[in-house]
Amino acid sequence: YLCPGHGYVNHNCGSNEVRDMIEGWSEVDSSGKTVHTWENGAAYLGIYDTLLYRQKSTEAIHKHFNSESEIASEEGSESSSSPLFMWMAHHGIHGEWDSEPVPPSELLTKANLDYLKVLKKRLDDVGSEQEGYSKFFKMRLITASVLMSIDNALKHLVETLIEVGEMSNSVILVNSDNGGDTYYTKGHPGNNYPLRSWKFSYYEGGVRVPAFVYAPGIIPNAREGGTYDGIMHHVDLVATFIHIGGGDVNSMMMVSEEDDDVDSINMWQAILDDSDSPRDEIVLNLPRSREWKIGSTETDEGVALIVGKYKILTNTAHDNWFSPSLDKDFHSTEFMKAFTCECSFYTHSSSSECSYSNFLFNIIEDPNEKENLWDDPAYNAIRENMIKRAETLVSSTKKDYGKIVPEYYSNEESLDKTLTSAKAFQGNDDYVVPFQCAAIP
Repeated sequence: YLCPGHGYVNHNCGSNEVRDMIEGWSEVDSSGKTVHTWENGAAYLGIYDTLLYRQKSTEAIHKHFNSESEIASEEGSESSSSPLFMWMAHHGIHGEWDSEPVPPSELLTKANLDYLKVLKKRLDDVGSEQEGYSKFFKMRLITASVLMSIDNALKHLVETLIEVGEMSNSVILVNSDNGGDTYYTKGHPGNNYPLRSWKFSYYEGGVRVPAFVYAPGIIPNAREGGTYDGIMHHVDLVATFIHIGGGDVNSMMMVSEEDDDVDSINMWQAILDDSDSPRDEIVLNLPRSREWKIGSTETDEGVALIVGKYKILTNTAHDNWFSPSLDKDFHSTEFMKAFTCECSFYTHSSSSECSYSNFLFNIIEDPNEKENLWDDPAYNAIRENMIKRAETLVSSTKKDYGKIVPEYYSNEESLDKTLTSAKAFQGNDDYVVPFQCAAIP
């Protein structure tokens, strides 16, 4: 899927009148040439998408390992399968405008259904006396059922790997993509307590996410059930999985002399050994102007940069924390300002609700970002060093990547709609599809 979210069954792209489901694949033809093909998802209309992804992942695993076994049998050799990489980006748990989220019964176990009955009784007991409380738990009931369906889809993946005899030779990593979204007028609310802020922000509530690795037969016994606290970013999964699959990480990280090297670091040995992370810096956001210096006012953008145990946020909207109390409607979005003040990421809101400051946090000792060290004289050197690092990063890229997306947004109204997406979508039964690129024959 390509939209930020879509209907779970009708696959409608948010509130737009297009459908969002596409299938692409690559095959080697008789001449040895790799051919890339895609089709819209009309064949899958009406299938709950978590169920669809579960079915497709199962088919891919069986196809890969059964094909390898057939080749080995024909050659009279033992099966030695080539690596299979699978990325399952479930849409489930998205909520805004995403219709029909309740999973079909085949994606829920009896234990799931029994637990949901308990939650439903709690909701009924509250009744309508506490309107905000009731609304919150009604939406959390949906959150629970959607998450259960994803859990069961993951269990099915594990069972499939066991079935083909490859679980002991597999590494499964599960992670979230961002902090929870608390909006529940239409969606399924999250909870980032005790971290600050939510999705759409660069506070820890927006960027620090849970993850785990499951690899029986590969993870040493002494590390099973352990934790890893080293600094790591999503981009590191590229180098890590290339290494796990037996690839040459160094050669694949260097694209060309004209391009910046890929920012990805192999974390596998550090995870296995519980040793220090090979990464000491995460760039979360930089202004798009290469000439940016601290204090620049030509754009509203700010810096979000982690170096070691410190993080700086410049020109960033103030935001709040969740309350653990269940005695009030503590997830109301009126207390969370990231969406209101900075959701575009490129311009600030003029709303009187928004105020902006610079921040410096020690996110190891203060992961909840309660103490702003920006103006503390004891941290002047750390602050100045991080500002210099941000200025260096902004000016050192070989290509001006930062201009592409914001310039598209700022000029969206002037785009010639007759020759961009509209024709491509309309010509494919109103499905979101690639357009004006090499993916189209």
